[in-house]
Amino acid sequence: KYMHNGISSNNYISEVHLMFTGDIIGNLPILQDALGKGGDDYDFSDMLYDASLQLKQADLAIANIEGPIFKPPYTGYPFYNSPKKLVADAQAAGISFFSTANNHSFDCGEKGLISTLDALDSLGCQHTGTYRSGDEKDCTQGVCITAAGDMRIAVLNYTYGINFMPISKSQEGLISIYNLDYDQDTLHLPNTELMEKGLAYARMFAPDLIIVLMHWGLEEEVEPNEYQRWIAQFLVSCGADLVVGNHPHVLQRYERLTVKRSDGSKRVGHVFYSLGNMLTNQSSLENRVTVIPDITLRHDKKSGQRLSFQST
Repeated sequence: KYMHNGISSNNYISEVHLMFTGDIIGNLPILQDALGKGGDDYDFSDMLYDASLQLKQADLAIANIEGPIFKPPYTGYPFYNSPKKLVADAQAAGISFFSTANNHSFDCGEKGLISTLDALDSLGCQHTGTYRSGDEKDCTQGVCITAAGDMRIAVLNYTYGINFMPISKSQEGLISIYNLDYDQDTLHLPNTELMEKGLAYARMFAPDLIIVLMHWGLEEEVEPNEYQRWIAQFLVSCGADLVVGNHPHVLQRYERLTVKRSDGSKRVGHVFYSLGNMLTNQSSLENRVTVIPDITLRHDKKSGQRLSFQST
């Protein structure tokens, strides 16, 4: 358990539970198995059943959906395209919020990206990370304000790149990409202005918690790299309370960060560098180890003070 500050026992305490999962990936064997139960529709519910027993207890459960939700034919790696039933069954398992910015967001081009948003909207799922237009992204600075119990949560989502898929300048606004050199091999030139603006906009709403969902790091690496750690510190210094990462497809560690800002003040943030895989056919032990952090957030509703942040 990780905790800071104290917990009050008076009657003004409000408590909510937040949960996060690893990547949900429509690999071809996953799609084939979901269709193999008979009938004409896909069924992923059995694959998600055990996790649903935990996820349904959350006030807000968030997952990354890897790749587009588009029209048939459905495909796995290297260009993902999954049926709408994948997110519908994930929603039925307790997940109500999806991050959509990842390296496979543009696997089916702009039409696939927009189709994914249409599918999530039709199900009543909240989401952030990709947008139908640059104007849609600019009007919110990539910030989605959602609720968990009686608390207000700001959520942002960024990806390191899109697998060097060809994309026009006008299409850049469709995806929150945190690297300026996303189309090069370096992938080490951060768009600090983008993230600063997003977090500044989130702070304007005075939310109870600011969450940044990051698609970052190196696949199969069990330790976060130096660039991830730098980005995490930068995000916390700009106002992020909680940073949750995906993409390495293996579990990486948790850290409680204390960062010193330019004005000399300090901020505390919490970072889960990678949660591994939630749904995949990757078979190595490292790829099959995952966690669902169950984060309890307690606030004093009378004073507005956050009293504790605890994760199990």
